[in-house]
Amino acid sequence: MKVQSKCWNCSEWTENTRQIEESCDFCGTVNNINWLRIYKLELIILFLGCLHQVLQKIVHLKIVWVDSYGDDLLAVPFVSASVLIMENFLVYQNHTRKHSFSQLLFLFVFISVVFEFIIPKYSQYYTYDLIDILYYFIGFIAYYFAKKNLDRF
Repeated sequence: MKVQSKCWNCSEWTENTRQIEESCDFCGTVNNINWLRIYKLELIILFLGCLHQVLQKIVHLKIVWVDSYGDDLLAVPFVSASVLIMENFLVYQNHTRKHSFSQLLFLFVFISVVFEFIIPKYSQYYTYDLIDILYYFIGFIAYYFAKKNLDRF
């Protein structure tokens, strides 16, 4: 289905059939981006992470398992989603870039080393916990496969 749309940058009318985003035939500016379709998983992850922090810090709602391991489970997906959205908006500006398995694996290893080995060595408020690393890994794998399967729709 062809749709005519007016470019917000150069005000020229263009026809486009792409479903995710339309680029102007004259100036190349990306118009009419369906943000919810492109970033649905990332927005859900960011919402859940922020919701937990609000419930824990502001509302003072205590859910023991979520307070202990929820942040660990969302750590890799939350950081990856934040970085992906910022990269696509600020650097690449095409909204089609995804993180590869190796990039997510690096992020998992980095978060595990920093938060379970380095910071506990220098801070009395953080402790080493092998179960945290397991939840970082579960979050990493779940995010990778969820993103891979959701991209097909």
